[in-house]
Amino acid sequence: MRLPWNRHRSASAEPVPPEATEEHVPGWDAITAAMLALHGAPEKRHVAFPPGVAFGSPLQGASVFDAGDHWHYVSYGLSELFAPAPDDTRTSQDGASS
Repeated sequence: MRLPWNRHRSASAEPVPPEATEEHVPGWDAITAAMLALHGAPEKRHVAFPPGVAFGSPLQGASVFDAGDHWHYVSYGLSELFAPAPDDTRTSQDGASS
C-alpha cells in the first residue's frame, strides 16, 4: 500500500520530536518507546503537522508503522508530550477529561 506521505520518510529509526535538542519530551519518548517495543525498529513513515502547539493545534505529527498485515497509525500530540499541564484540572495525566 502506498501512503500519500511516503515522500516524507524519516531518515532516523524513530521520529524526532520538535525542539528535541534542548527540551525533555517525556510523552513523546514514552510513545516512541512503546512503538519500538511493539515493532522493533521497522521502516516507518513520520510526518510533522504545522503549525503545532504554538498556534493552538495539539497534533504535532504522526507515524505509520507497517506491521505486515496491517498499518499501525500513531499520533503525537493528543496527550501531554512535553510536560504535564497541572493548571488544567479538567484533564488527567493520561489526557482523559475528568
